Amino acid sequence: GGGVAAVHAGWRGVESNIVTRAVELLKQRGTGEILAAIGPHIHVDKFELGSEVAERLRAIGPEGCIDSSYAKPHADLAMIVRAQLEACDVAEIDEVRRCTFSEAENFFSYRRDGNPSGRQLSVILPK
Repeated sequence: GGGVAAVHAGWRGVESNIVTRAVELLKQRGTGEILAAIGPHIHVDKFELGSEVAERLRAIGPEGCIDSSYAKPHADLAMIVRAQLEACDVAEIDEVRRCTFSEAENFFSYRRDGNPSGRQLSVILPK
């Protein structure tokens, strides 16, 4: 009766509620207790975006998800994803606190490197 999902949640996916939709699908399939992990991602101090996108994310995210203390707004996508998971009553949420933008030796980043950039691979293993 188990199930698994891997979801890429960039700002467009976060805005379109991809995380919530994945959790709902798992629940519909009778998966039972849902555990989630937020994988390596760009951290708020590196995730600069335009004001239009910032306002769109601010509209769906918890207070503090947009940091306006920089010259341009920065988004905390992990904060928004965590809030979406919590709203779905996910039993456990783990976060890999690694920054794909800052750690060039460990991760590819299109935002940092431009095109061409490499690809990451994630693996889901039973607990």
